[in-house]
Amino acid sequence: VIAIRQLFTGLKITYKDCRGLWDVVITLEDDSVIVTHKKWEETIPSKFEFCWHLSIELNKTCKTIKSVNLKIAHIRFLMSPSQQEIVKLCTHLKQYYDPESDVNQNININNNNSTNDNK
Repeated sequence: VIAIRQLFTGLKITYKDCRGLWDVVITLEDDSVIVTHKKWEETIPSKFEFCWHLSIELNKTCKTIKSVNLKIAHIRFLMSPSQQEIVKLCTHLKQYYDPESDVNQNININNNNSTNDNK
C-alpha cells in the first residue's frame, strides 16, 4: 500500500511482507459491504513487525466507495529498542493508530506470544 510506504519513508525505514500473513475479511451490513485487508510487515533490518488494516466500505451493490480507512493495528518489536526509538516511532505513527488495537494500549516488546491478527 503506497500510503504505508510513504509513512515509513519519513522514518527512513524499509520493510517487507511477512509471507502468509495477509487476510481479507468481507463484512456484509444492511446498507454496505466492508472489505478489510489485514497485512503483517517486517522492517529491514528486522527491528519490529507491524500489522496494517485497510478497510474499504462500499454501498450495497459494490458500485460506489463510501469510505476508505487505513490504520496501524499492531506493532511488535523483535529486539529491545531504546525508549527514544519507541517514542519516535509512536509519535510518527500516532495519526494512524487504530483506537481499538493494541498499539494504544501496549507496544509489545520481545513478545512472540502477543495478541494480534494472524500471528
